[in-house]
Amino acid sequence: MKSRLIACSVFILVTFGVVAQQSDSQLQTYLAQFEKATPPVKLQILRSAGDQPAEQMGPLYRKGLEYVVSNAPSLATDNVLQNMLTVSLEGAVNGNYKPAVGPLWSLFDVYDETTMRIRILRALGQMGTGDQGTVTLLNRWVMAQNNLFRAGTTPDLQVMSQAVKTLGILNDPSSFNVLMDVIITQYSTAISDAARTALYGLPGDVVEMAVNAIHGRDVPGKLQALDFLLGEEKISADQNARIAAAALQDAVTADASSIENQDARRQLRIRAAAVVREAGYSQATPAMIQAFNQTYRDYDTGRVKREWFLDMIAGLGAMETDAASDRLVTFLDMMNNYTEHGKPVDERVALAVVTNLGILGRASAYNSLFYATLLDYSARVKTAAKEALDKLQQ
Repeated sequence: MKSRLIACSVFILVTFGVVAQQSDSQLQTYLAQFEKATPPVKLQILRSAGDQPAEQMGPLYRKGLEYVVSNAPSLATDNVLQNMLTVSLEGAVNGNYKPAVGPLWSLFDVYDETTMRIRILRALGQMGTGDQGTVTLLNRWVMAQNNLFRAGTTPDLQVMSQAVKTLGILNDPSSFNVLMDVIITQYSTAISDAARTALYGLPGDVVEMAVNAIHGRDVPGKLQALDFLLGEEKISADQNARIAAAALQDAVTADASSIENQDARRQLRIRAAAVVREAGYSQATPAMIQAFNQTYRDYDTGRVKREWFLDMIAGLGAMETDAASDRLVTFLDMMNNYTEHGKPVDERVALAVVTNLGILGRASAYNSLFYATLLDYSARVKTAAKEALDKLQQ
């Protein structure tokens, strides 16, 4: 019995080897004939290969696609080339021959016929899964269309729609920023819906992907992305706080050399700080302190309105950390010094500082608050300072 099994196994292996050798030999024959044939005969060779298993003829179909690419300038008017493209594409797809992805992308890039580009995108979705090169190229192409659209040039929306769906099929986290940008660009409801479906189907942590997307944008783009993300129903309040904290960190460290960036950075700083404040997200304390410092400089030089600075004071009060309290104490000490030497102090700012020190309730604020009650502040500020002291003693 054992000898029969061994004999049977040997027969199967030998037979498989013979078949494999025959298939390889047959493929090499097809490739050799294709290489020296005229275009019409090349087409017939590709068609005749359809009688063979598609997965065995993959290299031939790739060779057909490469030939079409090398003659791409004639593709729009040459029926033979068009038929070669159709046959080669179908064969590569049927055999799921992944090495054909390269020439397929090259064809997509140079041939602007709508129907064929859609077919190529579908093929890339099938064969390009897991291929980072394909994902990267398609991400760049879609982002380029977004930029063109914003500049006033409308792309082929049918192709754009399929490109978005293909990104969803490829399902790579690196597409988050691109898909988000598609939605922000607002081509159409259908394309936005497809992009949103693809976006939330991506694997990984949505906060991490969102933060990476924000980090990779210029300052105006960061603000645009943050506004979009904060308006998404599928992103929770806690996730919003974490995303806003990252945006706030970007805002306080971003380059502000241009006038456009300066304004956008202020807007981003205020927008992100408001979300962090409302969430009481204390992990953002270092960024909130930097935001407070920058906003104070802007307020002190007349670049922003007082309400923005008051919001930053309240932002520190919401942090519930020693560091936030220490920063407000230092600021109160400065105001105390101004008041003692007869320099004017904004009453609403002083009121906000002492009130938020009371909210924070740190004992380290006691001396500064007590001193404020002895100085020539308004009655409102003194009353607020006394109430803050009472909270510290409770």
